[in-house]
Amino acid sequence: MKFRRPSPRTCLKIFALLCAIWCFWHPRRMDALFSAIPFEATAVSYHVGLAAEWKAIGRNETFVEILERAGVPDAREIAEEPGIYQTMFWLTGRDTVVGYVPHAWSGAFDDAHLAGASYVGWKTKFMELLWLVKWIPGLGRMEATPTGTRFMRFEGLVDSFGRDLLLGLDIVDGMLLATLSTDPETVRHLADRVVIGVRDDALATAFAGARPWKTGFDGVRHAVWASDPRFADGAPLAFTTGSLRGPGFAFTLRGKLDEPALAGLHPFSNSGDLPPPGMGLSAEGVPLLAVFDAAAVERLGPSAPPVGRGLAAVYLGGRPFEGRLMGLAYPALNAVLPWSPDEDFKTWSSAWLETARRDFEDAKLRTDWAERPHVQTRFVFSSHLEFLGRAKPEDMAFFELEDDHFLHIGSHYGSYRRRRSADVQPGDPTLAGLADAWQRAHPAAFAAGRADMAAVHGELRHLGAIAKLAGSLAGGDAAVAVVEGVEIAERSLAAMAPLGIVEIVAFAEPDGWVKLDVATQ
Repeated sequence: MKFRRPSPRTCLKIFALLCAIWCFWHPRRMDALFSAIPFEATAVSYHVGLAAEWKAIGRNETFVEILERAGVPDAREIAEEPGIYQTMFWLTGRDTVVGYVPHAWSGAFDDAHLAGASYVGWKTKFMELLWLVKWIPGLGRMEATPTGTRFMRFEGLVDSFGRDLLLGLDIVDGMLLATLSTDPETVRHLADRVVIGVRDDALATAFAGARPWKTGFDGVRHAVWASDPRFADGAPLAFTTGSLRGPGFAFTLRGKLDEPALAGLHPFSNSGDLPPPGMGLSAEGVPLLAVFDAAAVERLGPSAPPVGRGLAAVYLGGRPFEGRLMGLAYPALNAVLPWSPDEDFKTWSSAWLETARRDFEDAKLRTDWAERPHVQTRFVFSSHLEFLGRAKPEDMAFFELEDDHFLHIGSHYGSYRRRRSADVQPGDPTLAGLADAWQRAHPAAFAAGRADMAAVHGELRHLGAIAKLAGSLAGGDAAVAVVEGVEIAERSLAAMAPLGIVEIVAFAEPDGWVKLDVATQ
């Protein structure tokens, strides 16, 4: 068999193709990308297509509105600034990893810095050309250290000690490496980790011994790992989400807890055919609702009510079922708990009140008692709030045992009674219906909740007004601190209002991990 000798033109084409591959192709080494981040890094984030994501986020009205409400007046201008996109295009590629290093690898604790690595692939040769001319589009001129390390300085960018922060840059194996620190040579440490390689036990502390590139990133465009004690008391956290382009967001948060914190908590499926909490209670005007395994109530200590097996619920009651305090409307806080069949309600409530009177003697608690068929109610109120007249039972906080099965606890009895007597038609949403829907959809979960952020903000403003009024009447530094805290909470809730309805589902995983699935509409 004879082989035809390729023509000179074919040889030239093959040579041109090989040159193009040599110039523009670099293997996508995810292990090296994550390994570039120093071992000392206690928080690391991963991003896919950071430049494209930024452009999409800038057009996301929900995201921009959140920034504006959070106090960023020029948020829209920042999102639409073309220079930021141009900078991200040249300094990031398809995959980008950024880490926070609280102290330099040399051991200096005053040299906290950021370290980043991005797979730039085909842009490597173009960037090497930019290295020669010492210029990057969107950023400007680069400088060089005596050893040849390229870096950039930015006017007014300093650390907490007033020292200039410099952006050190390097290119290794198709990856752009960068550090934002007081010493641009810090980027050499990243380059050494890529060239020499590191062992699994020398990966960033934030990964908590895991190898992130092995976990798979299907549908994930942003992820964060943290083991910094300032973020999570040293316990590792992992956050993942998809694209932030749409008006709604969905993300997962996983955290490592001590096993005793999860001991005794049961999944929804463990409740079996037990009735869900909130039977006959209208779901109207409930901006905030949480359903969870009732065993969690026992963690409150000796003051916790004796609960039985099943699910419990906590909810905030707004208009038209809000409470009243000194004539001012406020959102009523309520709980529904399965009652332990081995306990006597009258004995327990009397003992609880005696303990409360002893521990809060200055509150001058006044109580009342009512009993109807299948219903026992204990009312509680502070005499300090009765300077405008004696409070009626419907204005008081309460404990009510219904049919020896469910214990209702609330801050305003009138609000609870109006909700119970509401004309709930078949098919209308009830608290029990929402709890049952979660139980069926997420049998492995031990807790779930939903919040209408705009409604929560609107309702808690009423509570904030009461707190401010009480603070102004009391006076003193403590009152001023209360008022400031209320204002901060109001601003935070106002910033989150554009998220709409937020739903959270919690799962207990093996080895003490807790996973939260969060979705917004």
